[in-house]
Amino acid sequence: MRASAGFWFRLKNKNGSKQTDVANMPYTDFSSFYTANELIRSYPSKPLIDKPVSILFNSNLKDGFAGVPSVHFHSGLNNWAVLQEYQAWIPEVSEKTKLKDLGNGFYRMDLIPQEYYNPPAGFVMENITFLMVAKDWTTNSGDQIIYAGEFIPPPPPSFSFFPTVISQKDFLGMSRKNNEVGVNKLIYTITAGSKTISGEFTGGTAEIKGFVNLVSELNGVQGLSEIHVLVKDNKDKTISDTNIPLKTLDK
Repeated sequence: MRASAGFWFRLKNKNGSKQTDVANMPYTDFSSFYTANELIRSYPSKPLIDKPVSILFNSNLKDGFAGVPSVHFHSGLNNWAVLQEYQAWIPEVSEKTKLKDLGNGFYRMDLIPQEYYNPPAGFVMENITFLMVAKDWTTNSGDQIIYAGEFIPPPPPSFSFFPTVISQKDFLGMSRKNNEVGVNKLIYTITAGSKTISGEFTGGTAEIKGFVNLVSELNGVQGLSEIHVLVKDNKDKTISDTNIPLKTLDK
């Protein structure tokens, strides 16, 4: 096929007395995807909420998709804040989420996010999160994400204890910055010999931060050389699971 910028058209009424200006529908060449050895590719790479996007899927790179009757798009906007689930038992939803079979294990989903998800007025699309799912959920692609145009991906979360050297006569601080949407707690369990200390800190996306008063919590506990600290978020994801050595105090 020779290179093409697409096709041009003009809409007219039946007798041609009224007509629109000439419009252009660009042609997008997907052919390079077939040999790229990529699981997912979107056209454009950074979609906008009110513009068409095509998402291609190479099922040959995931076990279990060979010979499946159909593949479906289980997805949401902004880390699943607005959902369009694949519900296999509802025919109209099954049809809406069905990908176009391009043959040889390749599939394509075409949509305009504004129309497909119908988000609330003023919604700002940051990303499309999704799984490609075989009919009846027999297998899936694993979690995927495509960032929207004009959106800068946030820095990855970072967790730290402070100060870097502590004794049982100190306050142990912990901080997690750049938290995911919906993460607003750090839940800790500290094991110090036979004693267990537990609690939680609250915060927001920018930072969750707090201190544990080891001075009072470990008062009278003898012979400690380290403590074990397990930290999870409010979605039960393990943030840290570590042993922290304790500095020996001079008598």
